[in-house]
Amino acid sequence: MDIQLLDYRRKTWHLAGDDEGAEGVTLGKISNTVGNISDQKDKHQSRFQSPSLDIGELDPIEPTLTVQITTTPELTVETVTRRFLNGLDFFKPAKLIVTESRQPSLCLFVHLVKPVGLPEDTTAIDGTTMEVELTAKDGCWFGPQHSGTGIVAIENTGDIPLWPTVRWRGMAARFTEDRNGLIVLPPALGRSGLTYYTDPATGGLVTDNQGYPNHTAWATMRGVAWTRPVMPGDGTAVECHHCQVLWRNRYLSPWAQSGGIISNAGTSNNANGCDWSEATGRP
Repeated sequence: MDIQLLDYRRKTWHLAGDDEGAEGVTLGKISNTVGNISDQKDKHQSRFQSPSLDIGELDPIEPTLTVQITTTPELTVETVTRRFLNGLDFFKPAKLIVTESRQPSLCLFVHLVKPVGLPEDTTAIDGTTMEVELTAKDGCWFGPQHSGTGIVAIENTGDIPLWPTVRWRGMAARFTEDRNGLIVLPPALGRSGLTYYTDPATGGLVTDNQGYPNHTAWATMRGVAWTRPVMPGDGTAVECHHCQVLWRNRYLSPWAQSGGIISNAGTSNNANGCDWSEATGRP
């Protein structure tokens, strides 16, 4: 297993696996890497609300890294330590990346929990050990981003319901999904295009592709919503016209198997389930 840290300055630290310690930092121990779904605070269920959506809330993942810092041919222990810590921040996310054999990489977006003090042994010349406490407020590991146009097969191999994102330009964009029907997208006349977030937690947000809300387009989408997520272990097919659908599966554990064919695709409430599972094979 390879474990890397891509800090917010875009520098990669090879903590374990191939090229381990190449930058002077080696992972000695890692703990608290598994997510958890806590109980929903409000247990009230409307008779019109699907109970399958009541999955609770994701608790933050708070990994602790114990790293061994050594000299490199060019740098002292103090310099390596300073550069490593300068790439971690309370607000700008770093990425903890785990890669297993024959599996796509999973990543955790992490921030510092508290400042890191001096090591216990300040007299060491060739190396020292340091403990770094991090937090991932998303509460989950993210798989690779997938995207497609035309007829697109979406598989949720993760542990958390999936709400895709739709991106488009121009005036003729629309998409159809079996369980949600036809959704006509508002005109995207700017050069950057528009992005529609189907997750109801965002309020059906529509932004430009730089992330700024487009309130006019957002207002036209009110009352027209992607109503049901793709549940874990399920899949669906989306037909996109002049638009692109994007999604990332989310996992509670870095050991998650993020590839393979959905086991119940043929029995899901998607009329094309058998066809697209045979056509796509392993993603």
